[in-house]
Amino acid sequence: QALKFPQESYEELYRIKDFLTKIHIKLNDISDEQRTRPEGVMNTFFNILACHKFLCMENGKIAVNTQVSQVTPPNPSYIEKFKEIQTLDPASWSILERLHNNLDAKSSDDNANFILRMAAYDSDIPDDDITSYRYAVEHVRTVADWWYNYLQIEEKSIISIDTLCVIIQEIFYCRKNTPQISHNYMGQSNEGVSMMGALSHPKEADPVVITAWMVRLENRLCANYGVSKQLQLKREIDNLIFEIKKIIYSYHNLYDLLFVNSFLTFWAAKTTIPRHQAIECGNNFLGMVLAYINIPDNHSLQLRVSSPNVLNFFREFPINTDDFTQIEAAAKYIASSVVQACNSSHTNVFQLRVTFRLLPPPHPMSSNECCLILKIDKNTDTIELLDYRNIISNEYEAEMERLGLEAFIVD
Repeated sequence: QALKFPQESYEELYRIKDFLTKIHIKLNDISDEQRTRPEGVMNTFFNILACHKFLCMENGKIAVNTQVSQVTPPNPSYIEKFKEIQTLDPASWSILERLHNNLDAKSSDDNANFILRMAAYDSDIPDDDITSYRYAVEHVRTVADWWYNYLQIEEKSIISIDTLCVIIQEIFYCRKNTPQISHNYMGQSNEGVSMMGALSHPKEADPVVITAWMVRLENRLCANYGVSKQLQLKREIDNLIFEIKKIIYSYHNLYDLLFVNSFLTFWAAKTTIPRHQAIECGNNFLGMVLAYINIPDNHSLQLRVSSPNVLNFFREFPINTDDFTQIEAAAKYIASSVVQACNSSHTNVFQLRVTFRLLPPPHPMSSNECCLILKIDKNTDTIELLDYRNIISNEYEAEMERLGLEAFIVD
């Protein structure tokens, strides 16, 4: 998505970061007393121990992001050439032997020459670097296996040309510069762990070092495609998610932890749905409302969305599916409410609050009711969607306040 629509992707990532930042700020006011309700010594101790284990693993991944430096973007002409590689067919693993033969001057394979030239940033490989490039080709398969596992790619009999080039570039760079990774957390000290050692002994490789290789590949791949700033935003989002997880895991009581996690997951899941998909769903919804209102041919009616929060309403519906049952039911109910309000209202401009049931609740103590606030203007034949809110039960609200989540409650 970032390669096809770089600016739109950047804006989406920025929106997600802004949303998570606001969540994190609200969570910072939770007191220790609200997070440390005990449930017995053994259960509380086990909960803390399990949370500590998860945080240690997450911390190792996050720490890598800060230690691995960003790749300096190549020149624009190379970026444009690299983008063209996407159209090429993947190569079988026999390509590695052909790359070796070209480096050893035993043959001159055009495809292998092209790959080596792109790996060398569209330049000839100097004689002094032949040995390092030969080493890189020799270890491509090891790094590729890590990459496939990292991305959960099942088809491992082939490799895309852009991935092949980036792996060669990164191994070449690490051989020349010998970067190291430190893995320290809560008394554990692993200073100066060699990146190259993982290639020599892949079966004994530290998982954090493997993660560092993956981060380096992502950095270089995005730099080659000219989308480094999008990746940097993603890294900042990863850091925010980790900080939010630390707060969730700080609850000593398992019930409290699960409650807070389910609430935050419910809200965070909405923001992962791209804006353009929410708008597309909204257009479908608005069209259904107009159809159900059954406007005469000699009249026109406009529907407007004036609040970004209304887009969260459209994110409630299933995305990328042909099942329109929920959205049609909501559109029909709202259209009926609008017609009834217009017939009974004695003013030409008024607000309408429509409450209805939509999705299963995020928590058993919650409610699946929601509210859409509209402004109806008969003078201009306009219906404006002003705001959207989920409605929670009194019991759910009390639990939120007990656990320090009152900042998320809106009257």
